[in-house]
Amino acid sequence: MVRYFVKKSFNEELQEVKTFPDGHAWLYGSEVTEAKLAQVAEETNLDLNILRDVRDVHELPRVEYSKGATYVFVRIPRALKNGPGLAVPLLFVIRGDLLVTLSTAKYFTPDELALKYRFSMRSTTSVFLQVLSHIFSQYGHDIQKTTGYIHSVQQRLLTRAISNKDFIKFVGIENTLTEYHTNLEASKVLLDRLAENKHDLLTEKEQEFLDDIILYVQQLTVAVRNDSRTIESIRNTFSTVSNNSLNQRMKTLTLITLFLTVPNMVFGMFGMNVLLPVDTHSPWVFGAIIVGSITFIVLAYLMVRRYKF
Repeated sequence: MVRYFVKKSFNEELQEVKTFPDGHAWLYGSEVTEAKLAQVAEETNLDLNILRDVRDVHELPRVEYSKGATYVFVRIPRALKNGPGLAVPLLFVIRGDLLVTLSTAKYFTPDELALKYRFSMRSTTSVFLQVLSHIFSQYGHDIQKTTGYIHSVQQRLLTRAISNKDFIKFVGIENTLTEYHTNLEASKVLLDRLAENKHDLLTEKEQEFLDDIILYVQQLTVAVRNDSRTIESIRNTFSTVSNNSLNQRMKTLTLITLFLTVPNMVFGMFGMNVLLPVDTHSPWVFGAIIVGSITFIVLAYLMVRRYKF
């Protein structure tokens, strides 16, 4: 789907028009097909070969210059019902007073952004930076939710209320964090290249805005790294606690077996058809066996306590 928007001043309302406007325009494309890309290239005289790269699901953030236009590829996070999902490519094209955004997925629309930010299409680079800031704020929102969930699991680990479902969910979270880390690292390289401003794309004020975005991306990268380390720490701690609990249970079962074996062995001897060194019919023998067994169990228990078996 391709839509056209115009907005010539801050005070003017963002307007959607039916046909491609002459200037101060935002060409918005979502779920674009090969045919739509060809249409955009024909209407705007942009490089179709570069536009086609947005259909590559593995396209990483980069910047390219062609025919007086700046092509910037980024990756936007997609929210799923059960949490953050994988990111998809989004292409920005900046040429004069024209801004083009294209993606093969659904994403935020210009009229949705107009409710949050004030902008004018007279400065497409300023709009580009605002949209870029919005994208990384989405990363920040997803990472913040992930951090909160990880911390809740960490607290439940103290009370051993953690379950196998948490570890299964960790697998998906780790995949998302790995992709986010890759995207943010590549985005940092992209932003550093834009900050060089070799093509005089940005004004001094816009460069300051870009520096703030770069700093935020660095903070997100550190947060992703910390989340990954916390997950690994939780997994290692739970494994250690589980192994220790298993060892304690095995020791307890071994002691119980030992305590039960000795009385059974003594009583078993009296059940055999052999002569014993005591009179088995004497009234004191049964009491002696009971007292001896209890004495052995107590001595064994004290020895276990003494040597911390």
